[in-house]
Amino acid sequence: MPLRRIFIDGIDGQMHVRISNTVSQNNTIPLYCIHQSPSSSIVYEPIIETMQSNRTVAAGDTPGFGESFPPKIIPDIEYYAKAHGHILDKLKFNQKVDLMGYFTGSKIAIELAIQRPKQIRKIILFGIPIYNNQELKDEKEFYKKDKYSWDGAHIKKWWNHLKKNAPSNYPIEL
Repeated sequence: MPLRRIFIDGIDGQMHVRISNTVSQNNTIPLYCIHQSPSSSIVYEPIIETMQSNRTVAAGDTPGFGESFPPKIIPDIEYYAKAHGHILDKLKFNQKVDLMGYFTGSKIAIELAIQRPKQIRKIILFGIPIYNNQELKDEKEFYKKDKYSWDGAHIKKWWNHLKKNAPSNYPIEL
């Protein structure tokens, strides 16, 4: 069954959410997914569609990404966690909820669990960004603002980065 796409009034503007089209009737704990940056909740569509027969599954676009509002401040992880927590409230995931985080989403999920320890039952983390000092310096250098060029060199940089970090059997469509 296809998923639904909805907008929720967030803390500073509308937030876009993908949610399973079926709502679990057997009191299972919902799963809420948080994407990496820069990206959107679209990465979770296959998971939502696969898991929706067993539980309610939702994924929101972090403020400034996907179809969610751009933040009015320079956001930090705590801000993003509060914004996703607001989605949980609006979806009435008031009791227990499981979280899934992907790279930056992992950091947001951890912070959300810190902010709401009684609400978050489990967290599933992919690509937790934990770095030593040199790795952090290298990451900051790599992720600084791109210098755009008409020859597309800035795009090639990201494509090479993706290829380097992808498994050899990773489907190019993804």
